[in-house]
Amino acid sequence: MKVNCIFRYVYRAVDQHCQVIDALVSKHRDIASARKFFTASLRAHRTPTKVTTDRAPALANVIQESIPTAFHNTGQY
Repeated sequence: MKVNCIFRYVYRAVDQHCQVIDALVSKHRDIASARKFFTASLRAHRTPTKVTTDRAPALANVIQESIPTAFHNTGQY
């Protein structure tokens, strides 16, 4: 996403009813940003049983360490 002509990365948490429950806009798409997002989301909301993301390695690492029991879906649809 572009903010003031500068690219930023958006992390979103969406519930089963397609409602956005948490979001984070970050300069970088790295492990630190993913960890910050998941830590804040898990503190504010209950632990999910399923997490759907793209195939970004940073997200996979953080999900594995913070929510090891959740199913991590990386399918396109």
